[in-house]
Amino acid sequence: MPGFVYLVGAGPGDPDLITVKGLNLVKKADVIVYDRLVNPVLLTYARKDAELIYAGKAPDRHEYLQEEINKLLVEKALAGKTVVRLKGGDPFVFGRGGEEALELTRHGIPFEVVPGITSAIAVPAYAGIPVTHREVAASFCVITGNEDPTKKESQINWEKVALAADTLVFLMGRKNLPQIVANLLKYGRSPQTPVAVIRLGTRAEQRTVTGCLQDIEEKVRKADLKHPVIIVVGETVRFREQLNWFETKRLMGKRILLTQSSNSGRLLACRLKELGAEVWHLPQVEYLKFESYREVDRELQRLNEYKYILFTSPNGVEFFLNRLKCLEISINTLPDVIAIGDKTKKVLETWGIKIAYKTDRFLPHEVVKFIAECLQDGEKILFPKSEKASILESKLREERLPVKYLPVYKAVRAKVEADHLLELIDGRKIDFITFVSPAAVNNFFESLTDEKRERLTDIKMVSMGPNTTAEIKKYGNFEILEANRPGGEGILEKILEAAI
Repeated sequence: MPGFVYLVGAGPGDPDLITVKGLNLVKKADVIVYDRLVNPVLLTYARKDAELIYAGKAPDRHEYLQEEINKLLVEKALAGKTVVRLKGGDPFVFGRGGEEALELTRHGIPFEVVPGITSAIAVPAYAGIPVTHREVAASFCVITGNEDPTKKESQINWEKVALAADTLVFLMGRKNLPQIVANLLKYGRSPQTPVAVIRLGTRAEQRTVTGCLQDIEEKVRKADLKHPVIIVVGETVRFREQLNWFETKRLMGKRILLTQSSNSGRLLACRLKELGAEVWHLPQVEYLKFESYREVDRELQRLNEYKYILFTSPNGVEFFLNRLKCLEISINTLPDVIAIGDKTKKVLETWGIKIAYKTDRFLPHEVVKFIAECLQDGEKILFPKSEKASILESKLREERLPVKYLPVYKAVRAKVEADHLLELIDGRKIDFITFVSPAAVNNFFESLTDEKRERLTDIKMVSMGPNTTAEIKKYGNFEILEANRPGGEGILEKILEAAI
C-alpha cells in the first residue's frame, strides 16, 4: 500500500511564517524533500530518524532535475513512507507543485496540498511595500522572472503584462532584470516608475534596493545584489520610505544559536525575533523525571519541618510542584519560598505561590550569603534540585547550612547532532552562540569534529556566569560575553551591547 505525499508550502523564508498544519506535517514526516529556499530552521523540527533529502536548485546548479524529484517522490511513497515535499513560498505559485501532483496522480499515489504564504506578497510586506493601496493600486500581477530556458520563445505577453496591473511582482528575476526593465519600458511603463529589488526577503539577510525603471539596473549592480530576488514595480514602492518596519530592527541581520532547551529559551527566543534576529535552537540538556519518587514523596509528607523552601530554577519549580499536585497536596502547605532569579519568580507566580524572599544574585557565593542572611537559629531549608550536584550545592555544603538537598529531576545529555545542524547552516554566518551552563558547553563542543570547531572561531560566545565562561575557554580562544545577571535578560543585554 502506498504512503502519502504532502506538498507543503514553507512560506517565504521567515520560519515563523509556515502554517500550523505545515509545521505539524514536518514534525511527523518519514521523509522530507526540501528546496534551496526553505529555511533550514524548519528542518530542526523533523523527527530524529526522518530522512532529509536536499533537492535544491540554484541558477547554476541543480542537485536534482525536476524529473528526478518527481521520481524520488514516487519511490518514497511506493515504499509506504509519509513524504513531505517542502517548498519555499506556495507549492502552486511558480513552485512546480502542479507537475509533481500530476506525477503522483499518474502513479495512483494519494497527496494533499498545504498552501504556504507566497513570497509575492510576504516579501514586499517585509520591505514595507503593500502590493495594493486604495489610492494608487487597485490590482497586482505576479509574473515569473525566470522562465523555462528550453522554451523557444517567452510565454509572457509583455504588451499586455506591462500595463495589466498597477503593481507588478516578478519572482526570481535577478538574471533577467535587464530584459524585464527593457520590456516594461518598451510597452508603456514610464521610466520614472518606482521599482524595488528585494533579496532573501523575510530573512535575517534581507536587503532592498529601490529606484525607478530608468536607474534600477545600475543601482542593483552597484549594491552587488545577488539572487534570489523579488522585483516589485509600481507606485506602492514609494510607501517603503514610511513603512520600512523590518530592516530597521536592532538585531536585523543577526543569527543566534541558543543551546538551552526550547522551553527555557522560549522567552529569550521570542524577544530576539522581535528585535529582528534569526534564532536557532540546539538544546544540549534534557530534563527528565525519575522513575521513582519515593524519597521525594517522603519529604512532601513533612513539609512542616522546614522554615523555607529554596527554588533556584524554573525546572526545580515545575518538577517539585507537579509532584505535589500528583499527591494532591495543597500548595498552601509549602514553607516560606525563597526564589533565585526572575525566571524562577515568574514560574512560581504562575502557580499562584507567594514568595517570601527573592534575589537576582546568581553567583554561587552571593546566593549562599543571601540564604545565610535569611536563616535564624533552628530553621531548616528544603532545596528541590537536579540529581547532579551544582556549584551552589557545593558552596552550601561548605558553609554547613541546614539544607535538605532533594533531587526532583535529572539533567541528561541531549541527543544532539551539532555537526548536522552546522551543515544546514553552512554558508549562513552565525553571530552568537549562547550557553547557560558548563554542561551545555561540554556537550556542544564534544559533539563537533575538529574541523567544525575551527569554523566557530569568529563567533561570539555568550555565557551565563564565570563557570560557563571557564568551560568555553577550554575549547578555544573565543570572544566571550559574560552575562551580568541571570536569565534571558542578562544574555539579551550582552547581545544588544555587542550588536551596536
